[in-house]
Amino acid sequence: MRVGDIIVQRAVLPPIGFGLCAEFAVRISALFSEPSKLGFGYETLAGHLERGVSEFYFEQRSGELFFVIHTHSEPAHWLSRLGGGIFSLPYQRWCTQQALKHVKRRFGSCNPNI
Repeated sequence: MRVGDIIVQRAVLPPIGFGLCAEFAVRISALFSEPSKLGFGYETLAGHLERGVSEFYFEQRSGELFFVIHTHSEPAHWLSRLGGGIFSLPYQRWCTQQALKHVKRRFGSCNPNI
């Protein structure tokens, strides 16, 4: 992964295993490789439902390891503005929870704080 790389995200709407499949692009905007922080950040590209940035990283604080997701976004497409966030905000929370569950399954046995 390098700064400038593009990732295509696939979303199924609603997220119940079937429905409308949409693809959106994000660009890697930062790589974190510090003694206490390891991860990456990305920014959405034109055509994405949301306009914003996200960061995903492991961080060591006071001798403990944490996994951090930091994101800021706003509706960028008429579809995401539909209903004033009634759909897009819960969907973002669901996606974040799914990412956290995956990290916990993958790394949780290594560290009980994850």
